[in-house]
Amino acid sequence: LFGVPMPICARCTAIYLGLAAGAALFMILPVVEERLMRMTLLLATIPMAIDGLTQATGLRESTNALRIITGCLAAVVFAMWALTAIEEGPPDAQKTESGRQKCLM
Repeated sequence: LFGVPMPICARCTAIYLGLAAGAALFMILPVVEERLMRMTLLLATIPMAIDGLTQATGLRESTNALRIITGCLAAVVFAMWALTAIEEGPPDAQKTESGRQKCLM
């Protein structure tokens, strides 16, 4: 970054930034069902898996741009899925009038 070596790779950097972006998006986007987010997460991780596997097997060399795109995509969707799953809670959780999970402590 600006001529200084980074202590982590491009994909890891994108994952960290994507997690923060996904948390921000979760706060501003409308509520989505956990199951839909889980399916979206599965689809979002496919490009990263293909990129990593094809590079690991020597079929091709990945680029930093591709690592950033695939890492950020997977991380944004992962953060949104995780927060949706936490907010939705277990199937038998009691909900308040606002639809949020009721604390049973």
